[in-house]
Amino acid sequence: MTERLFTSWHLLLFYWREFWLFRSPATRWSLALLFLLPWISLRRVDYGRMHAPHGLFSGYRTRQQARFAGLIQSGHLPAAMSPDELAAAFAPAAAPCAARIHVAADGRLSCKVVAKRGRRHLYYCHRTLDLDRKVARHDYLVIHPRYRGGDDLKTILSASLSLYDQVGLHTIELTAGLSVGGSFWPKLGFVPDAADWPAVIATVKRNYAALAPDEIEAFDRQHGKANALHDLVEQLCDPERPLNIRQLRELRLPAAAVAPTPVKRWFGLPMKPRKPLQLGIRLLSGSRWHGSLDLLDTSSRQRLERYITAEH
Repeated sequence: MTERLFTSWHLLLFYWREFWLFRSPATRWSLALLFLLPWISLRRVDYGRMHAPHGLFSGYRTRQQARFAGLIQSGHLPAAMSPDELAAAFAPAAAPCAARIHVAADGRLSCKVVAKRGRRHLYYCHRTLDLDRKVARHDYLVIHPRYRGGDDLKTILSASLSLYDQVGLHTIELTAGLSVGGSFWPKLGFVPDAADWPAVIATVKRNYAALAPDEIEAFDRQHGKANALHDLVEQLCDPERPLNIRQLRELRLPAAAVAPTPVKRWFGLPMKPRKPLQLGIRLLSGSRWHGSLDLLDTSSRQRLERYITAEH
């Protein structure tokens, strides 16, 4: 028996909401295509065997089984690992209800997993493992809005990190920019590629120009120096130092200088005000970049592990 995915109304509404968060037409079209992919490519999986988009493609399944076995024979995967165990490694926070594992001709392994909690879809995860280059590509992760802000992301990252150590991967790559990704991933140790860093600098300077003068003056007073914030931003926006994005992410304004968030109303009733964003997040807001995290670099790895082990 097969199960079509993402049929629940709450996920459809969630995707519709995400669609309107993006201003770029190209991004919106890409996201619209992404909505259709689970319907086309993912089917319910009977764990313990490889599966194809449709049961009629028995030749595809046989070829995939042979390629997966080849990864084990070449030592890229542990001998005891099965496709269902690989899929389950990306669904530690809940039970995987559907998955598709595809091994490309060049040996890259793509894993798409949908996880449920009870009767509710919890998240959709897509990872690509380049076992020759020892790189894990985090293509996409969507967590249902009801569960955002909890420890599910930490649980997923922790399980992924254990898997990467098990198969000997050294680097995690991703594209930051969906929603608040451009300002979130530096917190975990990710750094933009040198080619994307100039665009991040341009975004930071544009956001700096939009800061309220009172906030800039408060930062300068706190540090006892005129133009302290301006000089610090200019220093951190060094074209040769993408690593500075971590320091930019940690910038904060004095608590007294943070302007309160205006009270919004919903059907005439006041909504709970959101907590003001810290300065570093505001400076990096709207940035989009491709970057990576070096798991062999001690400081980068510790930064990621601190986030995973920190109390919520």
